[in-house]
Amino acid sequence: MKRTMTAAILGLCLALAAASVLAKNPKLKDGDVELLSDWLGGIYDSVALADGTAGDGHMLIVERISSPMISWHVFYVEERDATGTVVAEQLVSLELASDKRSIVQQSFSFKDPQRWHGGLERPDIFKSIIADDLLMATGCEVFWLREATGYAGHSQAGLCRLRSRATGLSMQVDIVTKISPAEYWYGQRRFSKRAAGVQ
Repeated sequence: MKRTMTAAILGLCLALAAASVLAKNPKLKDGDVELLSDWLGGIYDSVALADGTAGDGHMLIVERISSPMISWHVFYVEERDATGTVVAEQLVSLELASDKRSIVQQSFSFKDPQRWHGGLERPDIFKSIIADDLLMATGCEVFWLREATGYAGHSQAGLCRLRSRATGLSMQVDIVTKISPAEYWYGQRRFSKRAAGVQ
C-alpha cells in the first residue's frame, strides 16, 4: 500500500513537472512564424550595451526575399561595417518545427558569394537559387521560443562550428539570440531597428 502511494505521488509530481514545462513552452502556430518574420525584416544599427560598451558602427540589413526552393520564409542578411563595406552575407529561413514547440532558423552561405553580391539591388536573383548554390550551416540551427516580450533563440550546445571572419579559423559557437519589435540581440551584440521608411 505504501509503495503504491509513493508511486502515485511520484507519478503526480512528474506529471505536474511535465505540465509546467509545456506551459512555459506552449505550442506555436503559423502566425508565430509570420510575426517573427515581420519583426526580423528591417534595417538595424549596432548600439551600446547597458554596461557602456559601445556599438561597433555596424549595420544589419534583413530583407525578405522569394526563394521557394528553400522556404516560404527566407531572408537575405547583409552586414556592413562602419564604412559601409559588406562584411558578411547569408540567407536564413524560418520554419515551424514538426512538434510546433519552436521555430527553426536555418542559415546558408553562398558557394560563390560574388555571384549574389548586391542582392539587395536585384532581389529577383534569389528566385533562381538551387541547392547547389548554397552551403548549409549544419548544427547551427537556431530554435526560437516565444517569450513575454518577444522571441528568444539558441543553437544546440556544442554542435555549431563557424569560421571566424577575422582569423579564418573554425571555432565552436553556441548561438544565443533574442528579438522584439524594436531590438535584435545576437550573442553580446545589440542592434536597434530603424523606424519603417528610415534609410
